[in-house]
Amino acid sequence: MDRATAQWFKNQLQMMGPTYIKIGQFISSRRDIFDEKVVEALRELQDAVEPSPTEESRRLISERLGTSISKVSSIELTPVACASIGQVHIGQLKNGKKIAIKIRRPGVQDLLAMDLTILSGILSILELLKTENISETRELLDDFSQWFEDEMDYTREIQNYVLLKQNAKPSLLLPEFYEQLCQEDFIIMSYVPSLKIRVAKMSMSMADRRALAILIMDTFISQLVVDGVMHGDPHEGNIGMNRDGQVVLYDMGNVIMVSQSTRNKLRQLLFEIVSSNYDEAISIMKKVDLFEVRDEAKVRGLLEKYSQYIQSVDVKVFTSMSKDSSMRGDLPIKFSGTVFRIVRVFGLLEGICKDLDPAFSYEPVLAKYMQIMGGGTNDYLTYRMMSDLRKLARLLVDNLEDRT
Repeated sequence: MDRATAQWFKNQLQMMGPTYIKIGQFISSRRDIFDEKVVEALRELQDAVEPSPTEESRRLISERLGTSISKVSSIELTPVACASIGQVHIGQLKNGKKIAIKIRRPGVQDLLAMDLTILSGILSILELLKTENISETRELLDDFSQWFEDEMDYTREIQNYVLLKQNAKPSLLLPEFYEQLCQEDFIIMSYVPSLKIRVAKMSMSMADRRALAILIMDTFISQLVVDGVMHGDPHEGNIGMNRDGQVVLYDMGNVIMVSQSTRNKLRQLLFEIVSSNYDEAISIMKKVDLFEVRDEAKVRGLLEKYSQYIQSVDVKVFTSMSKDSSMRGDLPIKFSGTVFRIVRVFGLLEGICKDLDPAFSYEPVLAKYMQIMGGGTNDYLTYRMMSDLRKLARLLVDNLEDRT
């Protein structure tokens, strides 16, 4: 694809609204999969969406601040970042502190509702045509709708910040909020400058780039399987690195939350997949409400390929499966909306990490978690012990039944 066509494609997505911009943001994160010219064009969707008119921004900021505007000494009306749902302006409080002001785009809710209605209508037609796996697509759209709804309410971002901050390591930096000045469509936070990862890498050695890739992936795996609260939208516009080498995360409008019980099972599932114990992995998947195993043989094949993918992060691993006629038709496993969101997060992260280090692999990160699972935290050891005791009890019962 030539640059002109790639730019045209980007412009079409931008004109089509927030739903399609999100799709473009995902494509732009995967240089290892998609055409380079398309990736470069769509990267503009990370923070260069057309801003709202200056006068409209002035009016919105003034209205939302109300009497609190007396606390602000200056505001830059030209936004520093424009996304599908909102845009960010830089300002300064009268106490000298620099702030970031995020306002929701006027009318974006109506645009989103229209997009989702159109997509729902298309799915209804496909259902009438008895298209394969359409029910899963319908459920995915429902989850996507909820995901967007959450992002629309900026007060939810403050709640998510509190959850992420509780477990944040020193290597992770999050902007802090001025909660008393925030509203559903308007938030003020501390200004936290950083370099985009693709810019920061230009002055880094290969060893430092490799270390940063591992740090970024480790941050998110830890959020998922240890903390149970993970940032849900780490596209390139939402992640950076500051001068102290800390990973900086922006836009906490969406997080993925996983219960302690499910985290224990996910750790065990990860352990079994990496250890090539696929039958045990399938057994665990059957016990987690995130999955519905429909065809064990096909799922086993998927897990074998995924085990290889963990080592290389190369999508070509799955090429043979797409050509295998036995793998076509109905999906052998049904994923919950939560799993799709987790997959999307790691798809975005893989793109960032592969851009930093083309040889990036999950192995150095997972080695740490294999060690943790070997030594274990108390809650995980308790889970493993109870699980092993249940297996032992089943074996004893089966043995007694065989003797009688």
